[in-house]
Amino acid sequence: MSIFLEVIQAHDPTGSEMIHRVPEDGTASIKLGAVCIVQESQVAVFYRDGQVLDALGPGRHVLSTANLPLVSSLLSIPYGGTSPFQAAVYFVNQKVFTNLKWGTRQPVAFRDRELGVVRLRAHGVYAMRIADPVLFLNTLVGTQGIVATSDLDSYLRDVVVARLNDLLGEKLSSLLDLPALYNELATEARLELKHDFGRYGIDLIDFFITSVTPTEEVQKALDERAGLNAVGPLQAYLQYQAGKALGRPGPAGQSPGGNGAASGLGLGVGAGMGLLLPQAFLGGAARAQAGQAGGFCPQCGAPLGGTATCVSCNAELPAGAKFCPKCGAEQKTAKTS
Repeated sequence: MSIFLEVIQAHDPTGSEMIHRVPEDGTASIKLGAVCIVQESQVAVFYRDGQVLDALGPGRHVLSTANLPLVSSLLSIPYGGTSPFQAAVYFVNQKVFTNLKWGTRQPVAFRDRELGVVRLRAHGVYAMRIADPVLFLNTLVGTQGIVATSDLDSYLRDVVVARLNDLLGEKLSSLLDLPALYNELATEARLELKHDFGRYGIDLIDFFITSVTPTEEVQKALDERAGLNAVGPLQAYLQYQAGKALGRPGPAGQSPGGNGAASGLGLGVGAGMGLLLPQAFLGGAARAQAGQAGGFCPQCGAPLGGTATCVSCNAELPAGAKFCPKCGAEQKTAKTS
C-alpha cells in the first residue's frame, strides 16, 4: 500500500538523532505541491531509486520545479508536472553533538622510562557535527531509518583510542610527566582525528582528554614509592617510627608513658632505639667497625685505650680490664702492650 506525503518533516525530541528518514521503511509517494519543513539545523536530502536527487536547507518549502529540478525532470509531461514520485527523504541533523564520551575498554600496555611496562586507562569527551550530509549518508548510514549518536559510538571510540595510543608512544616517556602534556596530546589527537572523521563527512569540533590513569596495582605501587620518598633515608624513617611508637599517648588524662619517670624512661629508650635500630640493619662486620670507630670494645663495651695481656692465660684484652673475659682471672697487675 502506497503512502502519500503532503507534509514532510522530522522532529527529534531526544536531541541525539543524527539521521531521520521519512518514511522510516521504504519510500513514499510525493507529488509536487507538497510541503517540506526543514528545521534550522537540518538538511533534507531526497533519494529516488537509490540515488541522491536534491537537498533542501532550512525553511518551509513547497515542492516545485524550482527547488527540485532533478526530481521534476523525471516526472512525465502528461501529468502536467504534478505526477507523484516515489522517494525517501533523509533529514540530516547538522547541530553540534557534544559530550560524546570515549575511553579504553581494556587497559593498554605502555613502556614507561622510569616504571617499566605499565597498563593505562584513558577517558575523555569530544564534540562533532555532520559537515557533508551526502557523504555521511552514503558511507555510514545506508538504508537505516534512524541513526543516533549511540549507533556510531563504538566505532568512533575505537578510532579515538587507536590514535591516542600512537601519540602516547611517540610523545610520552614517563607517566609522571603526563599532567603537563594533557593539552598538547589533546591538540595533536584532534588534528589526527579530523582527517579520520572527515572521510565520513564528520567534522570534529572539540576533543578533550579528561584522564589517563594506571591500573589499581600500578597506582598502589606508585603510592608506596611516594611514601618512601617522603620519609627520606631508611635510618631516618626507622628513628621516626621508633620515636612515634614509644611516644604514643597513654590513657586519657595521662602524658605519654603514664608518669614522669616512665616518660623519662620512654624518652631514653626511644633515643636508644633510634641508635640501635640502624645498627641492627648494618650487619656484624659493620657493627664492629662502628664500635671501634667510637672508641669502645664491640664485645664488652670497655674503652679502647690500648691492649693488655691476661696475667693468667696471656689472652689479649682491652687495657684497664679488671677481669679476663676468657679465664675470669682478676687483672690487678695486667700488663699493657
